[in-house]
Amino acid sequence: MRINSFSLKTSSSVLADNKKSAADKITNSFGKILKDKLSEVNDLKLNSEQMTQKLVTGDVKDMHEVMIAAEKARLAIEYTMAVRNEAVKAYESIMKMR
Repeated sequence: MRINSFSLKTSSSVLADNKKSAADKITNSFGKILKDKLSEVNDLKLNSEQMTQKLVTGDVKDMHEVMIAAEKARLAIEYTMAVRNEAVKAYESIMKMR
């Protein structure tokens, strides 16, 4: 039985397209998650700044709320930096393997 080379080419191109689309979906979903989480960190930081401004102007009477907002923002930024540092280490490790 003779196999048509056209059908082999078509099959391999279909597999390649499926792999590319799966990789694109993974990349897009990771990128979206990362973007969403960085946006959340930024929102916490902005909320902390607004709460601090309100405390200074006298709009907020409970300093505990301001301190909690500031601590949430600080922790979020600290964890974000830790994740970034680990990602950089992983990248450098991969580059050393080359």
